[in-house]
Amino acid sequence: YSESPDNYLNVGEGPLSLHTWHYITATTVLSEKKTYLYIDGALVDSLQWTTGTVAVPSSPLKIGGGYVDGFVGLIDEVRICNSNRSAAWIGLSYRTQRQDKSVVTLQMY
Repeated sequence: YSESPDNYLNVGEGPLSLHTWHYITATTVLSEKKTYLYIDGALVDSLQWTTGTVAVPSSPLKIGGGYVDGFVGLIDEVRICNSNRSAAWIGLSYRTQRQDKSVVTLQMY
């Protein structure tokens, strides 16, 4: 959702690192009229909107497209859900999908 072309969520300090897998999640809490952006399990930006609603657009959904140069890279997996995901859920989901998958470390004695 965006009220105008000037309302964007930012990925933080500069572009994402190249040749690196990233877990990018956006979630909207309708009751708060707020959208949150997470990169690699960490909240990096949020956008409060005061008017309008979230609706099904009349044009097709574009994943990896944009107004400027578009997306350069590979997209591994896309999920679209009709329920909010908490920060804890997003963080755990990132930790279970990253390369080292180190959610739990076991040590043998």
